[in-house]
Amino acid sequence: MAAESELIFSKIIFLANVFDNQDPLMLGRVRASGQTQNVQDVYNGIPDWNPQTDPWTERDPFVYTPLLPIFFSQVPKVDELIQTIYSNPKVQFEDQFYIQGPFSSPLLMNFEFNEGANSNLGTGIQYQKYPPIKNNDGTYKDNKSKGVFPEPGDNALLGRGSADLIVKQNEVLLRAGKTLNTNPLELPAAYNKRSFIQLSQFKSTKQQTGFSKYTKLNEIIQKVNFLIEYLIYNPENQQGVFTGEINIYTFTETVLTNDDFSLTKDYNSKTTLKETIKLGPGSMSSIVSVINATLQSYNNDTSTPFFFRPGLTNSKYITTTSASSSDDIEQTNISELYTNVKPDRSANITGSGLVFWKNAYGQQYSPEKIVEPVVEYIQNPVSYSIMGGDNIYLIANSATTPGKPVINLDGTLYGISQEKLVDEILNSTSSSVRGEELLQLLSLIVKFLVGHSHAYHGLPAVPVASNGANVPDILKEIQLGYQKILNSNIRIN
Repeated sequence: MAAESELIFSKIIFLANVFDNQDPLMLGRVRASGQTQNVQDVYNGIPDWNPQTDPWTERDPFVYTPLLPIFFSQVPKVDELIQTIYSNPKVQFEDQFYIQGPFSSPLLMNFEFNEGANSNLGTGIQYQKYPPIKNNDGTYKDNKSKGVFPEPGDNALLGRGSADLIVKQNEVLLRAGKTLNTNPLELPAAYNKRSFIQLSQFKSTKQQTGFSKYTKLNEIIQKVNFLIEYLIYNPENQQGVFTGEINIYTFTETVLTNDDFSLTKDYNSKTTLKETIKLGPGSMSSIVSVINATLQSYNNDTSTPFFFRPGLTNSKYITTTSASSSDDIEQTNISELYTNVKPDRSANITGSGLVFWKNAYGQQYSPEKIVEPVVEYIQNPVSYSIMGGDNIYLIANSATTPGKPVINLDGTLYGISQEKLVDEILNSTSSSVRGEELLQLLSLIVKFLVGHSHAYHGLPAVPVASNGANVPDILKEIQLGYQKILNSNIRIN
């Protein structure tokens, strides 16, 4: 028993469950009981305990004071876990303090029951573990979770829901609505339409110093129409008399001009035989003439693009790097055939390849002229202030929009409700103006005024001015101004 008592007194942090957080002094105090304590038994041991008037007084043994300074308000919810610290653990119910207990997942910051909060402690090994957001090497399980919670090295104040304040080395982020997902069994996803204020200081300034001009070649991709294969049956013939055939296949599946075409690639499942042309018997030159004539008949704007190559029984002699002496005659004949087969006399390819268009061989490209700004960073610190949200209201306390109701902010010290924004403040504010778009309209009006004329003295101006400006265009731009010039989502009073 003495050993157990010494173990208790050697502890410095104890766990307790909050059962009341409505401190009448608003000092952030809570009433909480140790996980093995019986609250009613303790009250029964206090002489003349009054459950109506004694709670939160110096007689209440379960009141804990926050260790955090009052400048940082962070009060646990009822049934959450806290960690308690005593000035002297041997003296119960006196000079006792607390800090918020742990959580098992950042997605449970809205509320986590005290038992679940134990899951990452030695006392909670039996409780469910929630999936980690990061891998052990610091990378994210899913990149969509990046930025939802503070990174190591950054300081932050986290709200119970989707709001927080992140303080980085040279940047401050105030955010609300950073994620819509609060299911701890699912990875959190960043919500880009959050409401936020960002204050940033960058050590250098990005500035444009000129332009870079160059031509980029983009692949032209088209569907291949035909595969034309030629072969001779008797490449071993030493008398110079050959027979063979030309097989013309139609592609039944989509094969594109940038396909990885080769002498041996299998297209059997993607083609159907269109026709076969017999060759010979005849000399090598006559065989080549028929093959070339066939290729030339397809070398037109209708049949192209097409592939051509020797058949597989012939192409093996082209792809073989070393042959036995018995293959010498076959290799010589096939090499002669391959070297002289051309889709046109001026063609720069022989034996096999792609005829892209008429008399255009190989993959074709279209030139694109690119003009890119050249930028550099100079050591000139620059700061940015950014505000974002679906709707932005800029309200000056001493201003009133002429002809509209005065904005009454009574009862809004702790936040303006959506109902008040929609029902009252919307009608007391006006849309902001896009400056460049307004200048475009004013320039069009001035252009008409400068160039207009009258048919006769006293008559209205001619609708079309001498410089091309005209009344219909001006009226059209004025009508479009409600969308182009005014931004109804950014409002001022």
